[in-house]
Amino acid sequence: MQKFKVVDMACGHCASVVENSIKRIDPNAQVSAYIDRREITVRSEADNAQIAEAIRSTGYNLLGRSAPSDRETTVLFDI
Repeated sequence: MQKFKVVDMACGHCASVVENSIKRIDPNAQVSAYIDRREITVRSEADNAQIAEAIRSTGYNLLGRSAPSDRETTVLFDI
């Protein structure tokens, strides 16, 4: 599972836009949005860079740094 902090995701519409951008690169991705935490979790065959680029391409910003582990990756980019 990958986690992304989407700093400007503030509502259901924002979450839907981000989710759809991820589904365009991997239609089988499992995406969950947590608006209150401004976080997206993703289970996908796409790699972190592809997912991050898909999110950024919608105009949303990611925050932080990458911290990979065996089972979960938190991907937070400072833009």
